[in-house]
Amino acid sequence: MYQGQSIFSGLNVPRGSGLHTVLNDGRVQYTANRKERNFLNAKVSARNVKWTESSRAFFKKNNKTAKVEQEIFTITKKVRGFAMLPGTLMNQKVATAPKTSAKVQQGGEKVGKNSNMRK
Repeated sequence: MYQGQSIFSGLNVPRGSGLHTVLNDGRVQYTANRKERNFLNAKVSARNVKWTESSRAFFKKNNKTAKVEQEIFTITKKVRGFAMLPGTLMNQKVATAPKTSAKVQQGGEKVGKNSNMRK
């Protein structure tokens, strides 16, 4: 919640902070902090102070906007656990895969101490 706009800097003054001065004609001047009040008492132009809104507008630095790059999300279709893979290609791969058969130990062979060793 803001109580007004600073007469010097142009920034919003939060409610409960800053100082307001009532002039003879009934107008109210809000200042956000002691720095602004000292500049006003010294009759320093707000245009000469870089951080004020009037200075930024005078030197054309108040309308700067950053370019926002839009992120493009691609939705991938999952087919059989693989992204964008047709079923016909899967069937071809399965058909062309070499058939491997595990060597089954036959009853007449001698089993040594270490059956994992090659002969």
